[in-house]
Amino acid sequence: MKSVLIVLIACALLIFGCTASPAPAQPAGNQQAAPAQPAATGQQPPADQEQGPSANVTAPLQEQEQDYTCALSLSPATIYGGESTDVGFSVSAKSSHVFTYNCGDEILEISTGGLTTGSRLCQFNTDGNVSVWIKADGRVCAMKTLTVLPREQGRSCNATLTSKDDSTHLYNFRVNFKGFEPSDNITWVCDFTTTNKGIGGSKSGQWLYQDLSCDYVDVPRKDTIDISIAGVECAKISTR
Repeated sequence: MKSVLIVLIACALLIFGCTASPAPAQPAGNQQAAPAQPAATGQQPPADQEQGPSANVTAPLQEQEQDYTCALSLSPATIYGGESTDVGFSVSAKSSHVFTYNCGDEILEISTGGLTTGSRLCQFNTDGNVSVWIKADGRVCAMKTLTVLPREQGRSCNATLTSKDDSTHLYNFRVNFKGFEPSDNITWVCDFTTTNKGIGGSKSGQWLYQDLSCDYVDVPRKDTIDISIAGVECAKISTR
């Protein structure tokens, strides 16, 4: 009986020693921190990383909005103040847009409906480099520069005596001119009589002329016949 009791005590001590043994210590130099786990909520991916198929959506949308084309031409591209140039336009649109262009002092609209082409003779009165444009919904989509030279540089005139009769005191002369408006007047003075006459016709960069005369009753009192067009002096023809 005493032997059995001793054996039971020995087994109990052995079992207690196995269950209470501490885990072996890890060497201090080999300890590694566990990797940090991302929080379940509240963290956003870095800004420089693409976030799926919608990351580049801006550029395609802008291309889709530009569903029209514009073209512009000027003929000629250099004029004198008060002259006109032919403004040619061509616009094409797949959807509804409002197209406008500047025609001198006017802003005109281009009707749309697919491809639209046309031209308009536009007068420009302001000297300098003028931007002629087409706008789509208020935004410039085509532009050309028109050079408008001072009107005085484009106007020119002169006059020559073609014949005179000392017995009848009739003086015939020819006035040559270019660059003036059809509504401008030729003015000539025969002694104390002033006469005006419209040059008429169409405005042209080519030389035009009119044959005029002074018919005196007696020997002219003044030494010259003064001739001008729209305030521009053309000539002083001698009566002597």
